[in-house]
Amino acid sequence: MTHRDSYSPSSYIITISEEYSSDRIVDWCIKNNINICRCNTDSFNALKLKVAKDVSNIKIITRKYSKLLLINNLPNELFRYLSKETSVYWLEFLSRYKKQIVCGHHLFKIEPLRTSALEIAKNCNLLVPDYIITSSKIELTNFSLKHSKIICKSLGAPQNFVFNDLDLALKTSDVNKDDIEQMEEYFCPTYFQEKIERDYEVRLFYLRGNMWAMAYIISKENEIAADIGDIKRMREVPIIVPKNIEKNIIKYMELSGYNTGSLDFIIKNNKWYFLETNPSGQYAFVSKACNYFLDREIAKVLI
Repeated sequence: MTHRDSYSPSSYIITISEEYSSDRIVDWCIKNNINICRCNTDSFNALKLKVAKDVSNIKIITRKYSKLLLINNLPNELFRYLSKETSVYWLEFLSRYKKQIVCGHHLFKIEPLRTSALEIAKNCNLLVPDYIITSSKIELTNFSLKHSKIICKSLGAPQNFVFNDLDLALKTSDVNKDDIEQMEEYFCPTYFQEKIERDYEVRLFYLRGNMWAMAYIISKENEIAADIGDIKRMREVPIIVPKNIEKNIIKYMELSGYNTGSLDFIIKNNKWYFLETNPSGQYAFVSKACNYFLDREIAKVLI
């Protein structure tokens, strides 16, 4: 793999335009004299790579991935075609050079299937909340009778959209008895989960067997939302991960096929309940709040 001009870097970061964490990783590489090339998958300017015979010294970081190009003034059909072509190009490229990827994944897995992640976590001796995916009011009613409180989440990533001039956010929400009674007998398939009354929550960043964790400390009088992103008053502090949890997390990440990612946990009575994984999730707020300098730690894997 080489660059098509005279510039021949030894390291590459595959990401998107205006991605803050990638900016900081590149800054650390420059500071440490690491010869790195940034390739944004939403730009034609990044398509300057070609295959070379010897790639043994090349290292790749994958951060973010875009299926759409940042180009204007093209007919819609041509725009969609070119976006699809470049999307396939990057997937083919990284699949071919997956052995050179030292941080990230060659398929740009945005996030694993929610239930698959939970089942893998259970097999790795991590506690997980009880859950159900259903479109039946009867099944949901029976599930709600098993647990004092339940919540619902998106099966995939949460989405924001505008409807009738309202800015709507599909986030984690409480589901009570009145909600269920108002539902139709059948509805869109939805993910429901028992609600664990948290003592605090943890966001953990994992990188090649190492991990850095941050706890959200929430005053009980301020705990009014199921989605932690809706709670305004809380403290963010470093936390040490118990050794038995560390061991299980490493096993989970290895079985899932990820060498990096952000993991979320709820802690209740010193028990860690695994919630989900985002292989390319944002970690900047964890790094900043806890002085972890995680961008520097990622840059180190290129040395």
